Amino acid sequence: MTMNGTIPGIKKLLSATNIIAYLFALLGATIIAISQTIAILIPLMMPLLVCGTLCLTLYNLQSRSQETQTSGPAPNVLTQN
Repeated sequence: MTMNGTIPGIKKLLSATNIIAYLFALLGATIIAISQTIAILIPLMMPLLVCGTLCLTLYNLQSRSQETQTSGPAPNVLTQN
């Protein structure tokens, strides 16, 4: 300390409140960057999800229709004279 009681510049720079403020600023910048990235990527993922859902539905409907076509009606056991 100097004679008039002022704190040197190094102590001001490395004070606990400044370090905490820097960490909160870094956390805030990270949260903003992540939220902006998600806001960009979600609309790009929607067509893939819709297309995937429709393709899965069509595949399931196709496999069900093939099962009903292969099984066919039950043969008539009774013979007519």
